[in-house]
Amino acid sequence: MTDSQNAGLSLVGFVVALVTVSVGAAAGLVFVPLVGSYLGMLFGGFAAGVAVEDRPLAEAAVAALLVSLAILVAGASLGGGVGAAVSALATLPAGTLLTTTVLSFAVGAFGAHFGDDLRDGLTASVEPGPSGPARPETAPVLSTGEAVSTDSAVGDSPDVAEQEEETEHGDREERGEPERDRGT
Repeated sequence: MTDSQNAGLSLVGFVVALVTVSVGAAAGLVFVPLVGSYLGMLFGGFAAGVAVEDRPLAEAAVAALLVSLAILVAGASLGGGVGAAVSALATLPAGTLLTTTVLSFAVGAFGAHFGDDLRDGLTASVEPGPSGPARPETAPVLSTGEAVSTDSAVGDSPDVAEQEEETEHGDREERGEPERDRGT
């Protein structure tokens, strides 16, 4: 970890996260009305993770939490003002409010984590791998159980007809057939 990651919340990272998560949540609500705010917060947190050099997990999570509460207040205040919005939040069941805030917090943090991982993966230097084959090659085995040397030169290898004769001879022995005389 670097010293800047131990310093706590970054004001610049928080502002970037707040803007990206807000825009993402608003765009998500326009295109996917039911869960669009959460998808937008995820993509906004992702954008903040890509944009901010230090891991903006806490910044994006807090920004998503604040945006979620702002969406709840805005939805309740459309007809009656800020007082009606606060009273509407107070009338929400505690489980619903807790689920909404925890889900928003987690979605913002996950988005920032994925964005940060993508940025790290794209900017990391690629080290060359070890040269040569990854596993040792094995010599091919004939049907007679003999290993064929792949290192020998072409002149050292037996004639193809001799190989066929040896293989045919071995196959007849396995089947119990008598040898044929080829007439030399």
